[in-house]
Amino acid sequence: VIDPTTLDLLAEVRFSTPADIDSAARTAAAFLEPSWASDALTRSRALRSWSDEVKNHAAELADALVAQTGKTAREAQREVASCASTLEYYSGMARYVGGRAGTLSDGSEAHVVREPAGVAALIVPYNWPAALLIRDLAPALAAGATAVVKPAPQTSPVTLRLIEIGHTSGIPQEAVSVVVGDREVGENLVQHPQVRTVAFTGSTAVGRTIARLAAAQAALKTRK
Repeated sequence: VIDPTTLDLLAEVRFSTPADIDSAARTAAAFLEPSWASDALTRSRALRSWSDEVKNHAAELADALVAQTGKTAREAQREVASCASTLEYYSGMARYVGGRAGTLSDGSEAHVVREPAGVAALIVPYNWPAALLIRDLAPALAAGATAVVKPAPQTSPVTLRLIEIGHTSGIPQEAVSVVVGDREVGENLVQHPQVRTVAFTGSTAVGRTIARLAAAQAALKTRK
């Protein structure tokens, strides 16, 4: 990982192997039941604690964003503040995922029950690595889903640190993990049979590739 403004070496990160990706996705899938997906209070408390700890580590995280993205200190500070605010918001939403009930025209009753979709693959870009990660991750966790995160290689260290703060705040390690690498790692993650949803921010061309790969995997599951 290189500082884009000085070209100094900041860190060295190991790319995840196919075995790493498989382990992360299977661990996340296994953790969905029964405790995490059904315990809204635990999820709410963990997200609120994570928000508080992001505020406590704001200077550290902002410095890391400046070093790894080259953005200004003010912009980095705003990004960290956005993370804390988003986590706090979804800590409240976790308490009420809620369904719906009503009477149909024929007199029968219908009930809609919301359930977590499953393992979410989150592919996060380089330019707003913290804010865009938390934007997608916080609602997934609030709903009771689990996630595997694939950051841009250039911002892997700050992503790993942000997730580490989440783990120490009460987010189980099984609920969120990080895989590091390039396009091949992202494609392997999207195509993993345990992945049920994909969140991606990036170019149109890459988005189309991800959509094609995810659709092919979904079709395979349907045929099975």
